[in-house]
Amino acid sequence: MKQGIVEFIFKKKYTGKLRRAKGTLKRDLIPPGAQRKRGRPKKRPEDLVIYYDVEKNDIRSFKDYLLQKVFKRVKKPTKTSK
Repeated sequence: MKQGIVEFIFKKKYTGKLRRAKGTLKRDLIPPGAQRKRGRPKKRPEDLVIYYDVEKNDIRSFKDYLLQKVFKRVKKPTKTSK
């Protein structure tokens, strides 16, 4: 996820339903408005994975032990010029 967009499945903590997502941790793929400001790091549980969901266009998270499967690295969609 630090190198690009990855497709994966994780189990939702409260409902137990499986969720398929495409996300990234690569800063240059995250829109500036969604990026966390640099500075003093916030304390968070070590098992929490915070990622940018490219389909929902928002920051999401899941516990690492709920990760079910990682499919593949997804190519970044290319913008078509007019």
